[in-house]
Amino acid sequence: MAKWASSNSILYDLIRALKTPIIWILCGFIYPENAIINKRQIIYRWIGEGLVEAYDPSRDREEIAEDLFKELIRQGLIEPIKKRGAVYHNPVVKSCRMHPTIHQHVTAYAEQQRYFDFHSCQVKNNNNKGGHSNQAELKTLFNLNDRYLKLDKRWFSVKEKLRVLQLGRWKRGAEHHIELIGDTGLMEELGQLKNLRCLSFKGVSSITKLPDCLGELVKLIILDLRACHNLESLTTKIALLKKLTHLDVSECYLLDNIPEELAQLSELQVLKGFILSHTQGTKRSCKLSDLGKLKKLRKLSINITTKVNEWPSHGEELRQLSSLRSLTITWARLPSKEKEEKVSDEEKKVSDDSTMVSCPSPIQNLEKLDLRCLPTENPPQWLKPNTLGGLKKQYIRGGQLKRLPFEPGTLWEKVEVLRLKCLKKLEEDIDLFEPRNVFPKLIYLEDFQCGTVGLPSSSKDGVWVWEG
Repeated sequence: MAKWASSNSILYDLIRALKTPIIWILCGFIYPENAIINKRQIIYRWIGEGLVEAYDPSRDREEIAEDLFKELIRQGLIEPIKKRGAVYHNPVVKSCRMHPTIHQHVTAYAEQQRYFDFHSCQVKNNNNKGGHSNQAELKTLFNLNDRYLKLDKRWFSVKEKLRVLQLGRWKRGAEHHIELIGDTGLMEELGQLKNLRCLSFKGVSSITKLPDCLGELVKLIILDLRACHNLESLTTKIALLKKLTHLDVSECYLLDNIPEELAQLSELQVLKGFILSHTQGTKRSCKLSDLGKLKKLRKLSINITTKVNEWPSHGEELRQLSSLRSLTITWARLPSKEKEEKVSDEEKKVSDDSTMVSCPSPIQNLEKLDLRCLPTENPPQWLKPNTLGGLKKQYIRGGQLKRLPFEPGTLWEKVEVLRLKCLKKLEEDIDLFEPRNVFPKLIYLEDFQCGTVGLPSSSKDGVWVWEG
């Protein structure tokens, strides 16, 4: 990175050489120096501010943003964050930071162009209304440092052109939660933000429900409610958000019901935190079968609290999601009442054998599969190359598994990334000393706390990387 320190013009020339507006570089990095920034947050802001369409209206927004992120890394403008020391070479980059020298140059360039007022982007807890010369023209507002937000609802009445509103956390870690204090009438005034495209309450713990006025945000594309730990319900008016493409309700542990109106969001592409609950039969909930109406859905994460023996029908429903490319399934603990029920040995046998054997392949075109906390000792019978031939990324984490689906003679032809974590109950020795005999295109293998998995001699700290 030292090569950028010698001359401002070098950096400026590179910025101009990139076939992207300068804002693409700036908007994701108005954080403190050396701040670690989540890639997803940067991409959400790019999409929310409408910069993606300006670049190429014909392509998928997130796909363009991902390409840009990779280009910034390639050009040396941002650094991917490594984990578990220097040996970590996971090709999937989830966070980054900007080198201090680059950060200083970019900040100076932005101020010179008068694109940002870096001092007015923070939402202060003293009702400071910022120093922006024309608040009615403000397009992006986010909370930089405040853990306790006290906002006057009238403060939003002048934000007619606001496109991105991020009041939640941007820092990594559950400890960085946010609380709304004082007049919570703010939530009832959201409907005034007619041009809002991205709304994030990530990590705001004091929100228990979403107001009906949310349905007035007809231009909303992204709704991020991740880790709103006290959120209990979503409004049925969510059906009015016809342009919504991303909805994240993951880590909302008190939310046990997704309204059936969700299935009316025909543009939805990413849905995180969908719930399959043992109580769904008693409520007007969105069922997994309803998601078949979402023809553009390509990324789905599911939290399951139903009994294991209910899974076969769910597998059949998943097969109807023909556009799905990424699927994460997490089996959660059953509520205490369910746990108290006695299950006979015969019922257990059905759960461990027949259930997982008869379940069909979720989706033939799946490229990424992440299974977490599997409740059975044997892997699903559909977890085989002949039923998941397009799989490129395979993650298996935690649960009761005693064996893995990597039997002699099997060949996973397209898998490039394999991650095995916390499989402490494995009984069989898994021979992956020559991983490319089973995964001919594998470039990254990670083993964390899986004692019976044998890795190549060239692996270090549970990580093997193809050097070919």
